[in-house]
Amino acid sequence: MFVKKNSSVSSLAIIRLAALVVLALSLAACSEDEETNATQVVAKVDSTEITVHQLNAGLESFNRSAILDPGVAENIRLSVLRKLVDQQLFVAQAKVKEMERDPAVVQAIEQAKRQILAQAYARKLMAGIKAPDNKAIETYFDEHPEFFKNRKIYTMRTLALSKQGLDTEVIGALEKLDNLTKAEAYLKSQGILYQQKMVTSPAEDMPMGVVLNMVDAPAGQLFVLNMPSQVTVYEVVEAIDQPFMLEQARPLINQLLTNQANEKRVRGETERLRKSAIIVYKGEFSDLKPTTIDDVPVESIANDGASSENVSRGLSGLK
Repeated sequence: MFVKKNSSVSSLAIIRLAALVVLALSLAACSEDEETNATQVVAKVDSTEITVHQLNAGLESFNRSAILDPGVAENIRLSVLRKLVDQQLFVAQAKVKEMERDPAVVQAIEQAKRQILAQAYARKLMAGIKAPDNKAIETYFDEHPEFFKNRKIYTMRTLALSKQGLDTEVIGALEKLDNLTKAEAYLKSQGILYQQKMVTSPAEDMPMGVVLNMVDAPAGQLFVLNMPSQVTVYEVVEAIDQPFMLEQARPLINQLLTNQANEKRVRGETERLRKSAIIVYKGEFSDLKPTTIDDVPVESIANDGASSENVSRGLSGLK
């Protein structure tokens, strides 16, 4: 603002008026900040504030439908808040004892930081992925009748045995048997320990390597699933039809296809970064090449618990 020299009185008045306006605005801003902070703070432990953002973060681990249920939402919020308060009490004591300098604590904090940064980058990669269209959803529905059109609830007898020290000939012998009674007798004759169970499970909760063969399997059919650490022998006792219609399955297929796209994007970026980085394995891993370890699950990087396998298991919730 420019003022003439011969207007000293009016100039002074303008300056005072401007100062009053600035002061009023500052007070208003402070009042708004204090009000905002007051609404964001949900508890105070000594001099440390616990904010609504921390409370909301703690609520993320709960099922959304439970949080939205008025009957349980308030109890959940109170429980999370109390845990945050108790956590802060322990944090304060840990700081008093300077435990943040403990090597194990330092290492754990650094690991958490690495995980958070990796998750943040993975989420950024997945942010731009488009939702699957109706055609993609319908195609998936048609290509997986074992989960939808021909979905069944299976009742099975199972035998599970550890592969530790297990001769490969045993697995071959089990695969040649035609019922579980013979399989059990064979294992007993070989002195092999096993666990027997009767289980009831929908198709989507079954290992993919088994369920694809079970769709048209008659009662009494035997299946052997050879996994890295365990061998499981399945015998179908009963299979009850319980199909899912397209509209029932559409929301879950949408999520499943989205997660598959997420996995593809993260795996692609992982491969690209491996090729551009200088990776050298040391010590007992010195014989490995950078491309040797290529089967790291996406969820171990993004760690959002939403891999396509996990989502496919959620089909059992579509009643």
